[in-house]
Amino acid sequence: ENNEAFKRNVIMDMLVKFPNSRAMLMILNGARNRFSMDRLEEALGLFNAPELVEHPLYKDLVTYRETMMKTAVGQVVPDFSLPSKNGKEVAISSFRGKYVLLDFWASWCGPCRKAIPHVRELYREYPKELQVFSVSLDEKQEEWKKAMAEEKMEWMQLRCAGEMLRDVAMGYRLSSIPYLVLLNPEGKVMCATNSVDDVINQLKNALKD
Repeated sequence: ENNEAFKRNVIMDMLVKFPNSRAMLMILNGARNRFSMDRLEEALGLFNAPELVEHPLYKDLVTYRETMMKTAVGQVVPDFSLPSKNGKEVAISSFRGKYVLLDFWASWCGPCRKAIPHVRELYREYPKELQVFSVSLDEKQEEWKKAMAEEKMEWMQLRCAGEMLRDVAMGYRLSSIPYLVLLNPEGKVMCATNSVDDVINQLKNALKD
């Protein structure tokens, strides 16, 4: 961590000394994952030359930060409505007042299938406090329904495909699955992770006496 902090500080020092440098824009872009969103905003603010502010790399960094902020801890996530297995549209925001777990998965994803028993445990352990949604990214409805039956997924099942998948993926910075997003009763992000263990720890800490 100290090494990472040192690297971030070096980049920020160089940005202050050499603002509006194409080379520094490239370096910042390559190191984007090392920066908090607040620090990245500070770094972007050091560029003010029109040719750099309009540069595709700069715009890409701005978009990256905006996307990351949508699922940053403490942020209210974008709402969406998706069809359930019986075709009824379900809005995520309709379950405010409870903890909500969004489990993005697909029938063809091995790690997703391995995580399902752990999601089931959470569903059964916190029936009053937690609303669980498994959101399938399967393009073919028959493959989705076949996997649901095989896994005996008795909680709320939604499917996200086509144009809606693009919108949800951008809104939730969804790039790999399984991807789990835990929301508090106000709809704010508690964690967004590829590990079900992170969700278990966050929920247990929030609900412990």
